Amino acid sequence: MKLKFGIFLEKELYDSIKLSDSQITYIEEIGDKYVIGLETGELLITDDKFEILMKKKITDDKILKICVLEK
Repeated sequence: MKLKFGIFLEKELYDSIKLSDSQITYIEEIGDKYVIGLETGELLITDDKFEILMKKKITDDKILKICVLEK
């Protein structure tokens, strides 16, 4: 069983994407985009392939929740 888990973990690491040097504290899918909050207070918006579309520092604290308000 350990061998199967090791192979699975190795594949997951191989297929992983690095978005930031900071820890991700929040992630939500909204439509075809992902909104990602970081421990540094930065907000990332990515497409469905996790290409960064926008990166902006919005607070000095880590982001725990995001509320999207629409008209």
